Amino acid sequence: MNCATSCSRSQNERGGRTVGVGIAQDLAQNNEQTRASVAATAEKYNGSTDWGYSKQKGAFACNTNKCNAFVGDVTKEAGVASVS
Repeated sequence: MNCATSCSRSQNERGGRTVGVGIAQDLAQNNEQTRASVAATAEKYNGSTDWGYSKQKGAFACNTNKCNAFVGDVTKEAGVASVS
C-alpha cells in the first residue's frame, strides 16, 4: 500500500473529512458558542452602572475607567478561560 492509498483510506474512515478540517470546524463551533455566551452575559449588564467611571470596582478606584474590569468580569462569569 502506498502513501496516497493509505491517506485516502484514512480520510474515508473518518467520513471523508481530513483531521485538520474536522478540528477547524470544531474550533469554529466552539468559538461561536463562546462568543454567544460572552455576549449574553454582557447583555445582562446593559444599563448597569457597576463599572461606572465614578464607582469603585475591585482594584479600580473611583474616577477611573473600568473597561478592562468589565471585560474580565464578564468573560470570567461566562466561563471563558483567561489568557495569562
